[in-house]
Amino acid sequence: MPKTNTDHSNLLNKAARSVLRPLGLIQKGRSRTWFDDNGWWLGVVEFQPSSWSRGSYLNVGCNWLWVEKDYLSFDEGYRVEGFTEFKNINQFSAVAAALADRAATEMKRYRLLFQSVQMVSDYYIGKNPNGFWPSFHAAMACGIAGRVSAARAGVRSHIPTLAC
Repeated sequence: MPKTNTDHSNLLNKAARSVLRPLGLIQKGRSRTWFDDNGWWLGVVEFQPSSWSRGSYLNVGCNWLWVEKDYLSFDEGYRVEGFTEFKNINQFSAVAAALADRAATEMKRYRLLFQSVQMVSDYYIGKNPNGFWPSFHAAMACGIAGRVSAARAGVRSHIPTLAC
């Protein structure tokens, strides 16, 4: 069978449909992105293409929904597998299956890790976040979980001009 420019994407979508769809993930249109709607956070699986070669990276993470925005972000998590180039259908069929399995494993891990906002708060407190966005997410999780003093302390340590 001859290679086409879409063979690799078709293989990825087929593998993802067989592994991610039974877990309840939903494909974004006909793209290589899948969503796991957890109500207050969105799991994101992205079989990211390259601009230079046919193949895929694998990005898996969480998009916290406490900030209104018109784009997706990996607020926790991101790249879990480096780029694998498409060489032929047989080779990439195995790659696509492995990437879909890894995506499912990561999403199951996030579902267990972040079952509640309290668990996100615990996670960030244990992580001792550094930088604006990790600190912001920690403060939001702590505030929503009722840990107001932890939320204020986190915000003040990274945003000194904000009066809480």
